[in-house]
Amino acid sequence: MSVANPYDRGRAMRFDITDLRLFVAIADAGGMGAGAARVGLSLPSASLRIRDMEAQAGTALLDRRAGGARPTERGRLLLDHARAILDRWQRMQDELGLAGNSLAGRVRLWVNSAAMADLVPDQLPRFLQRHPAIAVDVEEHGSERILDAVTAGLCDLGIAIGPVDPLAIDAVPLRPDPLVLLVPRGHPLAGRRRLALAACGAADMVGLVADNPLQRYIERHAAADGNHLRIRGRVGDFAALCRMVADGAGSAILPAAAARRCRGRLPVRMLALEDGWAARRLLLCRPRNRRPSARVQRLAEHLSAGDEANPFTTA
Repeated sequence: MSVANPYDRGRAMRFDITDLRLFVAIADAGGMGAGAARVGLSLPSASLRIRDMEAQAGTALLDRRAGGARPTERGRLLLDHARAILDRWQRMQDELGLAGNSLAGRVRLWVNSAAMADLVPDQLPRFLQRHPAIAVDVEEHGSERILDAVTAGLCDLGIAIGPVDPLAIDAVPLRPDPLVLLVPRGHPLAGRRRLALAACGAADMVGLVADNPLQRYIERHAAADGNHLRIRGRVGDFAALCRMVADGAGSAILPAAAARRCRGRLPVRMLALEDGWAARRLLLCRPRNRRPSARVQRLAEHLSAGDEANPFTTA
């Protein structure tokens, strides 16, 4: 008695757009149920589609575990192709007017820690209220990964710090994003207005969790200048970091916008950092030589805070 091979490589693959959207959604959400919900499918229907995709592919595409589902090695290959196909499919609909409302759809926005803490909550709610047909998927990553994703077309827009490759990315400045030193009132340095980080010596510091992209940026650049930070405690967000400083756990380095938010309600002082790596500027980035959809352009205009109608227009 023969048993059918569930991974029959003799079959041609016939994935449809819904299959690809589902697979991308599961990979992005990290789980079958959450991914199915993103594309409006029930869990049983999503599971059936994934099993059929794996049978057509002749291999497992997802590693299913108690904590969720992650693409396998072959699944990651499919994921890259699926993103590219869906991107071209959406662009075709936009350019041919097949979507009915050219603004309807989703925009993939990747942002760094500073933008996620300040610019996104300030700007995105008003945009969503004004454009009910547009959905925005925001992900937080380090600036280097964001720029790589913009170049590869994995996101429609990115907010990051440079430098950028002008051959691959169009970028417009949004606003300065300097890093500052936050100290408690009564700290020996509290009377200073600005200083180089070296002036802190071996003082106790608090920071964000070690795998936070901004914290890695701070510690890497500080170490390159010979300043090895003595981190006594780590927390997950800027609000908790400011409270740690106010309660005397140590000083902290964070974006000025985040420091200003807590300065009025906590007993802390903000000092400008003179180190070159602390003078940053947020950039709004998109892939070069790729025509953006109407909704991507509308979000870019909103985030650029009233710049020209096309913020990516160059002379």
